[in-house]
Amino acid sequence: MEIIGIVTKVTATYIRVQTIKKKQEIDVFYTESREKAVFYRFQEHMVTKLEVEPEEVDFNGLKLAKLWLKYVITPEKLNPEDYSSRISGSPAEITSILYKKNA
Repeated sequence: MEIIGIVTKVTATYIRVQTIKKKQEIDVFYTESREKAVFYRFQEHMVTKLEVEPEEVDFNGLKLAKLWLKYVITPEKLNPEDYSSRISGSPAEITSILYKKNA
């Protein structure tokens, strides 16, 4: 499932995206292993397109969906050489964490 929208908030556990068409705010959760890469890659007010996977959650008898980040579709992959001075760790490692393997 794809979500297209504007990033409105980045936290230690999720990215909040406001969809372009319906103006809904959707929280997209990610695993702890992606935290460093997400903080580096996403900023408020940027447009993004994400592939997410829903997980069914039971909340007080209501069935809700919790959306998990699978991979980033846009913005495009980074050129690691352009950003090597801005991050700690390998830029190639960070892009491989967020993006689909054969994209």
